[in-house]
Parts: sequence; C-alpha cells; structure tokens
Amino acid sequence: MPQPESENLSVKLFKNHKQALETSGLVPYLPSSLEQLEQSGRTWYRELRRPQWIWQGVDAIELESILARIANSQKHRSRDEWLDTVSGYHSGNWAYEWIHAGMEHQKKRLRNWMVMRQQKRILKLVCILVWQVILI
Repeated sequence: MPQPESENLSVKLFKNHKQALETSGLVPYLPSSLEQLEQSGRTWYRELRRPQWIWQGVDAIELESILARIANSQKHRSRDEWLDTVSGYHSGNWAYEWIHAGMEHQKKRLRNWMVMRQQKRILKLVCILVWQVILI
C-alpha cells in the first residue's frame, strides 16, 4: 500500500479550516417540527431562561446587555429569523459573547486578587516596622 505524500508541518498547521457550523445548523428538523417552530413566532433559537440565570447569579443588567449585543449583531446569521444564530466566532455569536463576559469577570477577579495580595504585603511590612519601633 503506497504511503500518502508527506505534508510540510507548517503547511499542515496553518492551512485554512472550514468554518464551524452554528449550533442551529447542526440538527436537522423534521418537517412537522420546523412547521411548529415557524408558527410559534420565536425569535431565539435557544430557550432564554432569564429568571433561572438571574437566580444562579448572573447580573440582570449584564444578562440583558449580552442578549442585546447578540440581537443587534449585523453579522451573518445561519437562520435570519432567529437572533442567536450568528455564524462564526466573533462579536454577536452566542458562544463568543458569553465566553467574553466570563473572561472579563476572570480578569476583574485576578485584578482584585492582586490588589488584595499587595495590601497583605503592605500590612506585613507595616507590622514589621511597628514591631521594630516598639523594640527600639
């Protein structure tokens, strides 16, 4: 059996990849289900569970801000009738917007942790200086 021609590693690593499908494009609907969805007048592919998400700790204003960015996106949608079907991983895409929000929270937490760590170091230094003054 002949070996396939070997490919240069950099060519293999950096070749263009096909764009991943948006979630709504992965599952084909039965005609009856599709008809039911079209008649329901839904504007979102995903079920929006605002009360549950808020109960789980998502800030209500931030939640609406994320949903607004998704809804207002001018990027291509795999299904024009559903607001959360923006194709490609960029602003307006459901996964992108939620991951971006999570990363912002992570950065904020890291900054707070670094400030707290610095404050502890300063407090230790002050304690050492106070003890040295007391001992003199």
